[in-house]
Amino acid sequence: MSNYVPPRLVLLVEDSFINRKLMGVMLEHEGCKTTFAMNGAEAVERFRQECFDLILMDIQMPVMDGLEATRIIREHEISTGQHTPIVAVTAGMDRDSCLAAGMDDYIAKPVRVDLLHEILSRIFCNA
Repeated sequence: MSNYVPPRLVLLVEDSFINRKLMGVMLEHEGCKTTFAMNGAEAVERFRQECFDLILMDIQMPVMDGLEATRIIREHEISTGQHTPIVAVTAGMDRDSCLAAGMDDYIAKPVRVDLLHEILSRIFCNA
């Protein structure tokens, strides 16, 4: 019997190239396969096209912010009966506002590797 665990599929929604690059490397080291979106509208579109194990959602982005994107995703999930964990990744939003928008957890920027690992472990162990 093999101990192989397929990579978790993560949608990273982040408008900053540098943050996408850094978090992409962190996620790769955690064994995740990452797809990127640069704003909330793009995240909603990718969510509708593909199944993800987790969405890491920036809050302040052009076109559509992370709170609005999360609300749209949660509305869509009501009709499908599915639930994709969404974790806020932000420097400027309080935890309560993110949870009220339908997010499952919150991580502050700059993202620390140990905190990202802790959140990934908690989410994937409960999946």
